[in-house]
Amino acid sequence: MTDTPLKILLVCTANICRSPFAASLVQHQLAGIEGVSFEVSSAGTEARGGDPACPGLWISANLPVPARSDQVSRLVTREMIEDVDLILPLADRHSSSLAILSPRARKLTFRLGMAARLAELIASPGHALDSSIKPDQGLDSLDPLSKVPPLPAGPRERFGWLVSEMDAWRGSVQDSGHESVPDPHELESDEHPQVQHQISDLVATFAASLKTALTVGSSGR
Repeated sequence: MTDTPLKILLVCTANICRSPFAASLVQHQLAGIEGVSFEVSSAGTEARGGDPACPGLWISANLPVPARSDQVSRLVTREMIEDVDLILPLADRHSSSLAILSPRARKLTFRLGMAARLAELIASPGHALDSSIKPDQGLDSLDPLSKVPPLPAGPRERFGWLVSEMDAWRGSVQDSGHESVPDPHELESDEHPQVQHQISDLVATFAASLKTALTVGSSGR
């Protein structure tokens, strides 16, 4: 494959637990899509840099804990933001920090929980993805679905289409703060299993909807 990979950045606070775990799941679930590859990485808004991964989430998921040579924490920078195609912070506090670093982050940043719900909405029957494929459905000109741009042919272009549609439909999904993924290190008891399940569910929902948008029409949908 000659095309450069699409780049997705996961962001949490210290970049030792939530964001590297979520990044590993996203990378795995988006592997093997024909015509496009992904480079999924992570960083932290308050990372010290060089810290190894916390094993808690990987152990809870029965997955191998990454070696220090494969995962050390790093502080998110403006340069990182300028170089990626989508940013998925784990909590609201991270989104604010990213917007301060670079205005470019505003349209590319979706809290993971919000990204999962928006992508699922857009890919649901009768919503934006269907409207992009079958634009002539007798929709009223005032219906927002009548304004959805056609779905491009290539998967890379479709990725950009989906990110743009997610930004356009932000207001249609209620922004619920409880979807922020809590830091298990800030909780009184060991909540790694609960946080692991929350991240795994959100990643699965987002990845499934993204794959639908990138592959619709190629598998008989």
